[in-house]
Formats: sequence, C-alpha cells, structure tokens
Amino acid sequence: MKRLVVGLLAHVDSGKTTLAEGLLYRAGVLRKLGRVDHRDAFLDTDSQERARGITIFAKQAVLTLPAADGTDETELTLLDTPGHVDFSAEAERALQVLDYAVLVVSGTDGVQAHTETLWKLLARYRVPTFIFVNKMDLPGADAAVRLRELRGRFGDGCVDFTTAPDPEALALCSEPLMEEVLASGISSRETLLMAIARRQVFPCFFGAALRLDGLDGLLHGLQSLTRMPPAWGEFGARVFKVSEDAGTRLSWLKVTGGVLHVKDTLPGGEKADTLRLYSGGKFRLVSECLPGTVVELLQQGDLSERHARALLRLQDPEVQRRAAGDMVRRGMNVAQAEAYVEKLLQSDQVTPPRGRSTYIIKDVRLFLNSVDRGLHLMRQAGVDAGWNRQDTDREILLTIRIPKRASGKIDSVSESC
Repeated sequence: MKRLVVGLLAHVDSGKTTLAEGLLYRAGVLRKLGRVDHRDAFLDTDSQERARGITIFAKQAVLTLPAADGTDETELTLLDTPGHVDFSAEAERALQVLDYAVLVVSGTDGVQAHTETLWKLLARYRVPTFIFVNKMDLPGADAAVRLRELRGRFGDGCVDFTTAPDPEALALCSEPLMEEVLASGISSRETLLMAIARRQVFPCFFGAALRLDGLDGLLHGLQSLTRMPPAWGEFGARVFKVSEDAGTRLSWLKVTGGVLHVKDTLPGGEKADTLRLYSGGKFRLVSECLPGTVVELLQQGDLSERHARALLRLQDPEVQRRAAGDMVRRGMNVAQAEAYVEKLLQSDQVTPPRGRSTYIIKDVRLFLNSVDRGLHLMRQAGVDAGWNRQDTDREILLTIRIPKRASGKIDSVSESC
C-alpha cells in the first residue's frame, strides 16, 4: 500500500475545508456532508473554529483509495491547515512532513497575497504541489483566465490536468519530457511522476468543492500522479507539533522509516505509551505505525497542570510527594490520577482538613460580585451591612456582617443575591 501525507493549503475563504469535506465524502469516509457555515464540518472540531468559520489548528483525516487502473491502493493522510495569515505558523509546521500539497485557489479571486506566501514556503520545503482552482460554479470564474494567471505567477509548470494534459505544455516543463514528446508525441508515466516530484510540473484541476465537481479527478490525480518517497530501514520520525489532551502531552509525528511500536523507547529516552491515529476529532489506538503514517504519541510519564491540581487536595507535602511518584511510575492519566487522590482522601492515610466546610464555586468572581451587590442594596435600604475579604495563597476568606434586626425595605435583596 502506498502511504502519503498530503497537505491542504489556501488563502482564507478559498474553500479549503469544504474541499477536504468533499474529498472525504467522495472517498467514503463520511456518510453526510458537513458545511463550514453550518458549523458541522468534519475537520472543524474546535468550538472557536465552528464559531468563527475558519481553521485555527491543523487537523488530519485518513482516507483510503482502492487500487484501480493500474494504480496501487493508496492511503492518504490529509492535513487541513489554517488559511488565515494570523495562524500561518501552524501551517508552516505541517509543511515539514508533507509528501505532496494541494494549493487551493479561488476561481473568482485568483492568486491572492497569502497564496503567494504559501507558494514560496512550498518552494522552500521542496514540496511537490497540485493546484485546485475552486468555486468555478460562481459568476466570473473563468478557467482559461485562471490558468494564464497561474502560469504568469508560478511558471509554465502549471498544466491543466482536468482532462488529458496537453503534450506541448508538458514538453516545456523539463528536458526529459520534451525529448519524449518530440520522439513519440506523449510522455511516459515514470518521467511525468519524476517531473512532478521535482516540482517541474504542477498539475492543475478545476471544480467546485461545494457541488463535488472535479473532486473525483483530483483524487485520481493524487493516486496516479504520486509516488511514495523512499523509507529508511532504521526507525526515523519527524515531530511537527505538540499539543495537550486532558492534561497529557501529545506529540504529532510522521514516521519516515522503520516501524514504531507501542511501548518502544525513542532515541531521546522517552517511551511511546500510546499511539493514536486521529481522523477529525476522533482517534483509534494502533499497535504499530509504518512509514508515511502521521500518528500522535501519548506520553504519560510527565505530570501536567491538572495532575498538580489533583495533588493539591492532599494537604500533607509528604503524601503529595509519594502520590506524585506513584502517578509517574504507573503512568496515570488525569482521570486515573483524580480517582487515585479521591481514594487516598477516603482512606486512613490522609486526614482531610477540618474546621470549615469546603464549597466548590464555578465562578468565584460572579459569586463575589453577587455578594457585593446584595450588601450594597442592603446599605441603600438603611441596613448597616458590610463584609471583609482576606486573600491567601489557597483560599479567599469572607466575613459578612449583617445586624440580626434590621429596619428598612430590603425586599429586592434576596433576588440580587
């Protein structure tokens, strides 16, 4: 099986996430099409992304294309990157692990400022690039005009592959292609694949992602016009992103050689406790990862901030030290650590603090404002009420003073409090 990592890049509002949605749908991964404006896109998993309608974090999805027309079965890992310039660092990190890229261009707006920036980054990282001109169903979208613009901005290597490519256009891209076209009138598949991998030919496809127009041709091009890069015999991987999930660290990496197994010890001395293969917001656990796979490495040996908050419930520093050692030694995640602390509190090993009740307040600021407002209304009603606040490192002590017998109208105080 051929395994490739393909990145989707575009200027904001070019329809990149819609294209990813359509590709997953046409490949059979999704049963129902989501939309960015409906806030149900498969790769917009963050609440801020759904609310704003833009991609903020690079997300991955995995699809498999069956073998057909002399091509091998292909597993594509799509990396949907942010298109907004404010999040360009997130997109540039993903470029380090791409085998191929799809640069999405709006059929009505053409090549924009950030499109050229992305093109320069793709050239810097030597990423072979496909171009998909989107929104061709809108008024003002002209394929001939867009193709001339692409050739003027990015060179003669931009060739229309929506139908059979023009041999004369291919002949201008490299000397081996010119020799074959002059000799036989067509180019061989191996020579064409070499030219695409060397960034001499940039296949261009035209369509409308929202209407699923042109997506089958793009999928066929990603399967038939690509080749898997050579893999090293020894284990190798490239980490391109670090995130956090439920208080534990996730390292996003692409395996470039060998095989990564669960519980393997990495060259840095850390252990691969869990291997997650994400697709959208969901993941499945895998036991091994082959070259060309993007996997998330979960390392449970470090204590996160949420582990520390659980330990603070144990008042005795010596008990905290022993509990922290147990968490690291057993590789506890946050849920396991909280359950472990709760068990210690209920046992005879730990004596909980006495002398006052402990109240859990979801929003301390809102509570304090309510108290202050209530006492203010009481003073307006002629009641000599007040409060004293004392902040310590771990708690806020409130002393509220209200006379036992108060005169005046204070009917509205209970509602405010």
